[in-house]
Parts: sequence; structure tokens; C-alpha cells
Amino acid sequence: MLPHKKKHQIINMEEDKAFKWVWRFNAVVIFSTGILAIVVLLIGIFYIVRNVTRDRQISGSINVEENSEIEEQWQLGGLQTIPGTTYVLAPLYFDQQYDQSFYEKTADSIRNYLFVNSQTTLEHWLLDTNDYLVTSIDILSSEEVENGLEKQKTSGILYQLIKADTSEDNRIDYQDLKTLALSQPDGKGYTEVVEDVDTLIGHYLNPDGTLLVIYQKEETGYSVSIDLSNFTVVEETELSTVE
Repeated sequence: MLPHKKKHQIINMEEDKAFKWVWRFNAVVIFSTGILAIVVLLIGIFYIVRNVTRDRQISGSINVEENSEIEEQWQLGGLQTIPGTTYVLAPLYFDQQYDQSFYEKTADSIRNYLFVNSQTTLEHWLLDTNDYLVTSIDILSSEEVENGLEKQKTSGILYQLIKADTSEDNRIDYQDLKTLALSQPDGKGYTEVVEDVDTLIGHYLNPDGTLLVIYQKEETGYSVSIDLSNFTVVEETELSTVE
């Protein structure tokens, strides 16, 4: 009976070793899984914190909060030629930096345009203030034939700008009412022609020198005809709606 008992003890010892090995293996797996979970959690927390506290940058917005500490820097953009003239223009960009809750925010905007005569280097600004947001600019040019040659002619420049925080959210941005304005090709004669516009739909330069502009205001569409020789409104019509 002793040999049988010894054999039984050997089997129990082998089972005990196998059990200990499995237990240690499971312990290593559990430990490694725990470490991996902690690492994943820390990485997730890192990206969440970085996303929440990172510098937020937006375009086409001016912060007008009275109690906000705002740092501003400006720079000129690239030159754009004006067909049929000796003038070029350059946008004036402003960058604002300010604290917003627990992160820093940066907003850039076009506030003005510099016009320069390429032959005389004389220059002037479109606006006498840098407080407005210029959202779009369209050079109204067309082709004409002179002495049998085609050349481009610019009749004026159309601007869309925002002058005030009409939505009262402490920002001058695309949520506010727009103003449509015109200037001569050299940037002089700035004239505001339509105010309180919600959306500029489009425009068309007629051969007779008038400009057709279609816009929307308070869910109603309008068409306006403007004489580009003196920037006066010739006719304004409310667009018909579908019943």
C-alpha cells in the first residue's frame, strides 16, 4: 500500500504545482489588465483635459465684452489687384486673445482694407474705424471692348460688414445683422446702401451699370437695383412668395 500512497502524493504535488502556476498566471493577467486599464484611463483623462483647456480659435468674430481682458494684434494680408485700375488692396486682420472660462480663446477678423496706388504709392483706408467686421468683398468687374481689344473694367466694390452686436451675445459675428456698402474701384466714396440684412443671397452686374442685389430680411426676400455711378438705390422690390 505504501507505493500506492506515494504515487498519490506525487500526483497531489503535481496538481498543487499546476494550481499554483495557473493562479500565478491569472494573477499576472489580472495585474497586467489593471495596469492597462489605468494607463488607458490616464490617457483618456489627459486628452479630455487637453481638449477642454486648449486654445480655441475662431474666425469672423469680434469680442465686445466690456469686462473682458482682450489683447489685440493686427497684420496686413496679401495684396489683391483691382482690374482696370492701378490700385491694389490688402485686408487688415485683427487677432484677439482672451480668457474664456478655463481656456484661452483666439478670434481673428477682417476690420478694414488698405488701398494703395501701385504707381504713386499713395494709400488710404476704406473705413475710418477698425470696429466693424467685414465679412465679404466682391470686386464688380466686367469685360469691355476698346479699340478692338478686350479689357477688364471695375465699376465698384461691394462689401458686406457687421457694425454692431445686434444679437446681444457680446460678439460681433455672422449671427448679427449685416450692412451692404459700396465704394469706387480705388476704395473712395464708401457708401452704405442697405442695412439690417439677414442674408445676402447674391448680386448681378448689369451691362447698363446698375447692380442687382438680392437679400433676405426677417424671412422676406428683396431685390434692389443700385446705380453704380452715384451709389443710389433706383428701385427696391419685395420678392413674391409661394402660397
